[in-house]
Amino acid sequence: MAVLKKLKKKLDIKRKLTGIDGKAAVQLWHKYKSYKDSRALTILLEYNKEDVLNLRKLRQKLNI
Repeated sequence: MAVLKKLKKKLDIKRKLTGIDGKAAVQLWHKYKSYKDSRALTILLEYNKEDVLNLRKLRQKLNI
């Protein structure tokens, strides 16, 4: 498990989107690029948005 995932788990920072990891994010990007699948892009953007918002939560919990 990646360090960031371990920290988020330990600090109880949860995602709204579940079942998607970095590998799935790459697959969503390829699906969008290859097939112009707008649903794949929407999911990927939401996944990335959660990453950014969770980094803010992580910073707040670590008080840095």
